[in-house]
Amino acid sequence: MTATSVAAAGLGDHTDPAVKGLQLRVRAAAGAVTRTWYFRYKWRKQTIRILVGHLPQTSLADAREKVLDLRRFIDGGIDPRKAKPRRTAPPNEAASSDTAAIGDPHSIESLCKTFMDRHVRPQRKRPEYAQRILNASALKHWKGRDARSITPPEVLQV
Repeated sequence: MTATSVAAAGLGDHTDPAVKGLQLRVRAAAGAVTRTWYFRYKWRKQTIRILVGHLPQTSLADAREKVLDLRRFIDGGIDPRKAKPRRTAPPNEAASSDTAAIGDPHSIESLCKTFMDRHVRPQRKRPEYAQRILNASALKHWKGRDARSITPPEVLQV
């Protein structure tokens, strides 16, 4: 698939042979022809299609790059629908993505405290045991980090 063939593509779905899962959908809508990029993949025996972008805002090269990024999530065992970034950044995300600000609901400290308060303390006579495990594992290795920046290989390593 080339930029010229994309511009000349007829109505229907067209698959890019260079990048697995990249599709171009050409449709006639309101007297105009629209061209939309999709990433098509299988996740747990289900075929899923994610919108990548629209032509001309998203070029063939940009669409290929985005699909390769999404494919890396699949290779890591993560569903790309869950890994997509938010459309708008939360208001308290002034810190970098690896570090979490104090009071950030996504910081490891905040998540551990919430877990202890909601699940462990109401159900256990001695919640100190669970607190020691959290201190020795999660808090020791990831103190000050944003939980969304922790990758599955890091979890397996700990």
